[in-house]
Amino acid sequence: MCETLAAISRVLGLRPGTDDRRDYDWSAIESRLGARLPGDYKAISEGLPGLSVGGFLLVIPPVVDSSGLDDVARASAGFKDWLDDMIADPDWEDMIPFAPFDGQRGLLVWGITINGDECCWNVQSDDPDDWTVVVCGDKGAEWSTFDGGLTAFLVALFEDRASIDAFPASWPGPDAVSGYSGRP
Repeated sequence: MCETLAAISRVLGLRPGTDDRRDYDWSAIESRLGARLPGDYKAISEGLPGLSVGGFLLVIPPVVDSSGLDDVARASAGFKDWLDDMIADPDWEDMIPFAPFDGQRGLLVWGITINGDECCWNVQSDDPDDWTVVVCGDKGAEWSTFDGGLTAFLVALFEDRASIDAFPASWPGPDAVSGYSGRP
């Protein structure tokens, strides 16, 4: 098991099974998106497909699956449209501290919470493994940053080393249940 899956499995109490593994055409996905994706996201998508973290946060799959959920490209395009509208609104323009993904830089969505918070990579480097995490909560009224990637972010949340303003103070609690592919 790769380091990413070992770290995620340890903090979430999951056991990835070989029957659950998914393979993706990453070249096609990245071409459609217009960006390379971080290695830990690829490992999570393949080894823990449909990862739901603590019953609150979903790691969006790279392609549309039977769940009907948007994939990363569609989620990011929708978020870009929303951010563009907010930036163009004089009442909101000064409250939006980040630009949407433009094909080279900006926010690219990787997850969503049950409260509608958007979890993004802050694409500021050509190396996707250097991207950090930004969470847009409360429909743009709350912004939180984490100086690390997806795996480091999830591990830090569950080890109580990170706090996100938009997330409930009680999450993740001791009873937070995580799962993937419909399995706890």
